[in-house]
Amino acid sequence: MTRATTIRAFVTHTMNATTSRRGLTLVELLAVIAIIGLLVGMLMPALQSARESSRRTTCNNNLKTMALASIAHLEQMGTFPSNGWYNRNSEWGTSADKGYGDMQPGGWAFNILSFMESDSVRQMSGFSARSLAMPSAFTCPAFPSSFVRGDSGIGGQNYRISSYSGCAGTSSYESRTCPPSGGLLWDQIAALPAGQRETEWRKCYGYPFPGSGVALASNGVIAPLGRIRASHIRDGMSNTYLLGERAVQMSTDVSVRGGAAASGGGTEQENFYECFSGHVQGIYKNANLPPEPFRAGVFAGAPGTFGSRHPDTCGMAFCDGSVRNVSFSVSSTVHQGLGTRAGGEFVSPE
Repeated sequence: MTRATTIRAFVTHTMNATTSRRGLTLVELLAVIAIIGLLVGMLMPALQSARESSRRTTCNNNLKTMALASIAHLEQMGTFPSNGWYNRNSEWGTSADKGYGDMQPGGWAFNILSFMESDSVRQMSGFSARSLAMPSAFTCPAFPSSFVRGDSGIGGQNYRISSYSGCAGTSSYESRTCPPSGGLLWDQIAALPAGQRETEWRKCYGYPFPGSGVALASNGVIAPLGRIRASHIRDGMSNTYLLGERAVQMSTDVSVRGGAAASGGGTEQENFYECFSGHVQGIYKNANLPPEPFRAGVFAGAPGTFGSRHPDTCGMAFCDGSVRNVSFSVSSTVHQGLGTRAGGEFVSPE
């Protein structure tokens, strides 16, 4: 075979191989797309589950941090953190100089700051400074990152919303006056001499102990005036709620509730109070009804109820510092038993 014949044969073979190649048919292309879509469909739930698991872990760690800070408060001050009391201007009334007991109108979140390496925040003067410096532990990662509310009634300041509330038992005791039907304002009582002050405190809704003649005495752990000690929790520290999640609704989540526009006032104002204020329903919840899931466009059936933006469960911190996820389907009897400090119920989260 001559050299020319060899070259000609090589060129012919190459041309035949080239012309035999072809692109994907439409059917083949659709099959590839379908396979990719199937793989993505299988992968996305796993990714979403991993993200939710991470958010839940962070949220539980937040609750753990606050529960341990509350226990440190108990060890140093002798009581669990006070839920403060309702000042006419309670947002401005909080002050580190007023201590941790019955003279402090600030709520439980304000009172544990010193025990979670945030004493500098507690020492700040001025409402806006405290609210803008709110530690990240008070915000669940399932909440929108820009979850703030403006309020013209407090100087037009924007502030972050806390994702957690203290457990007030099965009582709801928000009131500006003692008793609610008339009488002295909370801050007026605080200005009285000690003996007279104690007499007037006992008339107030939310006074920590039954038998005071108050219709709605507190039977939970997070109560006003800083009176609840470990010895008052007769149902067991590991079987009594301390703190829990709340499924806060904002005006961007829903437009109307009970005929009131979602402006942050009226019937929905309990969802919007700044987290350091004392004795207002945004920072405490009751355990009358099981926790509720967040549903965009729908307000929870009871504004005082615990809730969560996580699926299936609501994180709850107990008085021993443990954190457990309580199902939305938990029975009311069990939930109420766990929510009270000395009801004598034989119940367990399990």
